Amino acid sequence: MTVTAETSVLIGLIGTGIQASRAPRMHEAEATAWGVKLIYKLIDLTVLRLGVEALPDLLVATERMGFAGLNITHPCKQVVLPLLHDLPDDARALGAVNTVILRNGKRVGHNTDWYGFSEAMARDLADAPRDLVMQFGAGGGRASRWPMPPRCAGSNTLSSPISCRPAPPPWPPLCASASARRSGRGGD
Repeated sequence: MTVTAETSVLIGLIGTGIQASRAPRMHEAEATAWGVKLIYKLIDLTVLRLGVEALPDLLVATERMGFAGLNITHPCKQVVLPLLHDLPDDARALGAVNTVILRNGKRVGHNTDWYGFSEAMARDLADAPRDLVMQFGAGGGRASRWPMPPRCAGSNTLSSPISCRPAPPPWPPLCASASARRSGRGGD
């Protein structure tokens, strides 16, 4: 798709409890700054009174309505995997996606969580040792720690896959901590 100033691009966010998400404002403002008319819709399973079992039908519906892509958040980041036509190696290794591109009748999943995690570490903790990183959170972003991006090579990460509690103490001295909380679900 070639995007021009006259083109409207329709995208959305699928997840539960996402009414307080800042994603629509954030993405629409960024698109406007680039001269693109973006329409960002929330597809909140809670509001629709649907469970993740509705995800296949929701994907078909968004394709039929002309959505160009979707952001995916809790609890759909892993559930969406078998519904995709293609998955890059990094997303496959992570076992979760947070973005689905809808193009030419195909659904291609991507995971940008690991890249954001990596960039934040590079920018904010450039000189910190990377021996051990504590990651708080149990959402799909939790998967972003493995495999660690090249710039974080050698890191070990402590986190709990159950609830939003970190792995139990005792902890060795930490060189960094990161949050993988479900920020797509609501404001900070």
